[in-house]
Amino acid sequence: MAADRIPGLRAVASLLHPAAHVQAFREAMAMLQAQRVLILAMARRDISNRYAGQMLGTFWAVGHPLFQMAVMVFVFGVVFQQRIGGTFEMPRDYTVYILCGLAAWLSLSPVLATSAVSVTSNSNLIKQFTFDARMLPAKDIVVSSVVWGVSLGIVMVY
Repeated sequence: MAADRIPGLRAVASLLHPAAHVQAFREAMAMLQAQRVLILAMARRDISNRYAGQMLGTFWAVGHPLFQMAVMVFVFGVVFQQRIGGTFEMPRDYTVYILCGLAAWLSLSPVLATSAVSVTSNSNLIKQFTFDARMLPAKDIVVSSVVWGVSLGIVMVY
């Protein structure tokens, strides 16, 4: 076999084998299931800390995506009067497509920014307590799912 003769090819072939990835996915899901209470508590604390000291408090977790989407609806629906759509290729108006893209952006952008540095920014937790560091990016995903849920609700109502 060619993988036996070339030293680096065996490592690449083992990476492409799906059984190892399925097992790692199962282990991650088991960890998330076992630690779900802690992840949700950390996410709740992060949401309340993020908006603490602001005038409307945690309302901004819902109000921020609501306000941004209302601005997009006003700009593209009223100011620019975009009425593109109604055809077979584009069955909805242009504003719906803008809102769908904005919903994905509002939820994905903070996750990519915060989960990339979540382990290093919470190094005091990792050094003091014994827990799985994979919970920190999972907490960021849960926090972002609040924005995703609000944004998806706004798109559905629109």
